[in-house]
Amino acid sequence: MEFEYRREVQELIKTIEKYMDAYPEEKENTTLKKLYGMLDVMDMEW
Repeated sequence: MEFEYRREVQELIKTIEKYMDAYPEEKENTTLKKLYGMLDVMDMEW
C-alpha cells in the first residue's frame, strides 16, 4: 500500500476502529490486528 498523505492513513485507522466497534467479535481477527498495528506505526513515523 502506498499513501500520499498522512490523513489517508488516519482515515483508514478510524474506519477500522468503527468496524471493530460495530463488530466486536472481529477484535480477535489477527489479520485486522496486524493491519491496524502497521497503520498505527506508519502514522506515528510520518
